[in-house]
Amino acid sequence: MNTQETRTLGRALWRLVRFARPHARRILLGLAANAGARFFDLLPMIVVGRVVDTVSVALRDGQALASTDFLWAGLLVLGTFAGLAVFQSVSDYTLDSAAQMIRHDLRVELYTHVQRLDVSYFESRQTGDIMAVLAGDVDNLERFFSDTSTSIVRLFITFTGIYGILFWLDWHLALLLFAPMPIAVWAVRFFATRVSPQYRKARKAVGEINSILENNLQGMHVIQAYSAQDHQTGRIRQRSEEYRDAAVRAALERSRFVPLLYGVAGMGYALLIGVGGWMTFSGIGPSVGDFTTFVLLAMRLTSI
Repeated sequence: MNTQETRTLGRALWRLVRFARPHARRILLGLAANAGARFFDLLPMIVVGRVVDTVSVALRDGQALASTDFLWAGLLVLGTFAGLAVFQSVSDYTLDSAAQMIRHDLRVELYTHVQRLDVSYFESRQTGDIMAVLAGDVDNLERFFSDTSTSIVRLFITFTGIYGILFWLDWHLALLLFAPMPIAVWAVRFFATRVSPQYRKARKAVGEINSILENNLQGMHVIQAYSAQDHQTGRIRQRSEEYRDAAVRAALERSRFVPLLYGVAGMGYALLIGVGGWMTFSGIGPSVGDFTTFVLLAMRLTSI
């Protein structure tokens, strides 16, 4: 995707903000609940680290621990899961319902706008292309608001929350884990520039296939009268091949991208286990409990 296309996409998405504005309070509530869910999602890992430290110190100093110490830790973990369930439920409902409301407003306004267009607009475009916008694109925007935007918020909050905790525990180990990140950023950008054109080709081919199918079904008696079945089959085959080839190339690029991300995650995790484990054992790094929390959060970071 070139710079001009990126700017055009950015302006188009910005224009959609006015559809979200009437539902701003609901969206903000959903985002706040999502942030709360991410907090409760990460809290059990900190509790586990504190329990490990408590047990390690007690074993080292020969101290006895009461069963209530572990009971309270277990209840705290149970409470974090209850908090996660409540906040995640509120977030899912408010953001999904807001997305449906935006979808409704957008579809009604879009159809109202189409009705005002000149007849020449419809004569110069295929019915399938217009239907793809009125139905498919609106549904895609709804999925963007309900799924993609929610995932972006969840990833951002989880990512920043984890790294905030990691730097608080030990900034040296946090920097080790962060070291391969520039490679990941480059990989994501490379992936986007290679895959986006293939998705655009696939979308165009789908619109053309739908247009041909709709026109052919409506005029099937004409096709049969002129024995044009083979010709129309060839048109469908050509467009379908274009879609197939674009989808296969996109799948190929994805298959190259995933191992690269796993490799980057593996480098960071290997540095954490190797160097961090040695630092903890040598007494110049975090405590055993903090290192345990570090490892758990690192595993959580690679799974978001």
